[in-house]
Amino acid sequence: MQMDVLISQMEMFASLIVIGFLVQRIGLLSDENITNFSAVLSKFIIPSMLVTVIAGGGTRGELLGSWKFLLCASAAVTVFIAFSFFVSNFMGFKQPRKNMNAIVMSYGNAGFIGIPLVTALFPETGAIPAALYLFVEAVACWVFGPVFAAGGEKKKIELKGLVTPLTISIALGVIMILLNIDLSGFVPWDTLEAIGGTTKYFACLYVGMDLGRKGFGSLLVDKRIFVSTPFKLIIFPIVGYLVFGKTGILTGDNILILILFLSTPTGMAVPILAEMGNGDRKYAIAGTLINTLLCIVSIPAVMYIVSLL
Repeated sequence: MQMDVLISQMEMFASLIVIGFLVQRIGLLSDENITNFSAVLSKFIIPSMLVTVIAGGGTRGELLGSWKFLLCASAAVTVFIAFSFFVSNFMGFKQPRKNMNAIVMSYGNAGFIGIPLVTALFPETGAIPAALYLFVEAVACWVFGPVFAAGGEKKKIELKGLVTPLTISIALGVIMILLNIDLSGFVPWDTLEAIGGTTKYFACLYVGMDLGRKGFGSLLVDKRIFVSTPFKLIIFPIVGYLVFGKTGILTGDNILILILFLSTPTGMAVPILAEMGNGDRKYAIAGTLINTLLCIVSIPAVMYIVSLL
């Protein structure tokens, strides 16, 4: 992976976040418009990207041969969530902030940040690992996330939380690979592919606009969040590389793609999980924004450190 390509991508992300911030501050879009913008992004633009990238990203044999990546991604996400709860308890957090800190520490942003980066850096090999990782993250987020966010209150695990536009698009892309369906050249499909290609631009604009309407004061809810942040952005990805990369379990692009996903900031879905579980929404918003802003520097730093190990 070329570091200059990654750095140029992060520079573009930073520029778009600043533009989004200014758009909100000068009043071009209202809060309602920004919320609707987010809905279009998560329910249409990102799913468009997922289904077209996955369907055109590999063969049936490559998909079935990626079981090792799926297992490693599942293990990494599970272990890091468990360790995040341990750290939250050790740091003296009380409920519901204790559970919310663990979620902020461990839940990533594959959809908004990870997949746009992977498709830019690994256009030939990234589609299938991206689909598998996003599936793992979706299960952790929408099935178990509301339960964790409840902060000790009893809440049932509901599998219906998995039925979202994101997971449906993943399933459709995988089915198309398994059935060898190729729609390239079909104008509506090519149009959908072009729409999906705008994901990274609109996602970063939304981050900036969301920061603009919440304000920098929203970042200072609890200073302990700055102790938790290095775990999410730096320590966990590097540990993941040592466990899965240095041991040879994953090699080549697969290990770099996994580390890139583990390096993504707290997901935009975390404040939604806080609402669903009646959790600490202010802390969720602060953690999401802080991690997203810092990832512009931390992702290149992690990938550089990994290249030296």
